[in-house]
Amino acid sequence: GSEMCIRDRLSMALVTLVVQIVVMQVVKLSPKVLLRVSFFILGADLLLLAFADSLLLLYVAYAGMGLSFAMAVPGLNAAATMSVRSEEQGAVAGLLGAAPTLGMVVGPILGGAVYSLSPNSPMLVGAAATILVGIYFQFVRVPEPELAQSN
Repeated sequence: GSEMCIRDRLSMALVTLVVQIVVMQVVKLSPKVLLRVSFFILGADLLLLAFADSLLLLYVAYAGMGLSFAMAVPGLNAAATMSVRSEEQGAVAGLLGAAPTLGMVVGPILGGAVYSLSPNSPMLVGAAATILVGIYFQFVRVPEPELAQSN
């Protein structure tokens, strides 16, 4: 029930917190690496979530989602701000701040429509979409921090 849902989210949040506060401070990964890896991790986690047949696998999937979010968010923020001139960074920060809110509005509507096909459909569609985004980031130019400082 709702208690399990809270524990799932807590496992995801705890992993996100530990990765961002501890691991990311020690292991310095470029935005390019973060973006090229994180969406594949999220896609795999969504597939695991769709087919998990035990509580342990649900926790693993949510923890993996926490890892992917801990990597994707700083990667996206850094890549976006390094891709524009300094006078455009406020607008980019506004867009980055608005994107999660848009997802919270549109996501349940789309998820509900896809759910009508099958209870696993939202995770499967999400996995396909995030894997496609992961493929996209293999080919798009992501600025490197040392190059962006010269802009």
